[in-house]
Amino acid sequence: LLLFIGCLPIMLALQIIYKSKKGSFLKGNITKICVLLSLSISISLNFADFFLLAYAILLLFCFFIVFGFLANLLSSRINSILAIGLANGITLAWTLATALPLYIP
Repeated sequence: LLLFIGCLPIMLALQIIYKSKKGSFLKGNITKICVLLSLSISISLNFADFFLLAYAILLLFCFFIVFGFLANLLSSRINSILAIGLANGITLAWTLATALPLYIP
């Protein structure tokens, strides 16, 4: 539930960006790169404490590739920002919540 609170705004914002008229592909990908880059910077600042965040970055990268592509295909049929953003937010929170605890020592 706590991950969903953080994942939902990110996915809704990305869906709003992808529905914009001008440069949506470029703006959406720059937003994704900035999120991944900010997490990478935090790892480099304190590697010992944030080592597990590297796995989260890998999960986010794979999630953005797979589910971002599928969301754009589905978005053309449904045409609802809220439905696609909610589905992606739930799926991202579920992905992170199930995969990350496997690597906690």
